[in-house]
Amino acid sequence: KIPESKFFLHQAYCLRNIRRCPKCNLAIDKSEMEQHEEEVHKIMTCKHCKVDMEAPLMKEHEGNCEYKPKMCIYCDCMVLFEEFETHIEACANRTRQCTYCNRPIRVKDLAEHEPVCMIAI
Repeated sequence: KIPESKFFLHQAYCLRNIRRCPKCNLAIDKSEMEQHEEEVHKIMTCKHCKVDMEAPLMKEHEGNCEYKPKMCIYCDCMVLFEEFETHIEACANRTRQCTYCNRPIRVKDLAEHEPVCMIAI
């Protein structure tokens, strides 16, 4: 709260120095308007999906962007969105030797095979 005795000084200061941002209507000190524009209204492009948006929204978007690389559940490699389905199919169909019976088993079947194989031995 501004003391009544200082109100006119405060009002004069605000009239000289405070401006409304034309984009978001926030009251900004005119000496900080350029910084405000850069931090809040700078347009950035998502490196995954190429969508443009203001900087403050970008961090959350990139964390949730459906086009960001994903982790392969079979080899723990990061795979580009556009290659993900092809990679998963090829990676899942590779074979590894079962620890217990030494037969080649498809990677996607190994998690189910080994516990059953271990019991059978």
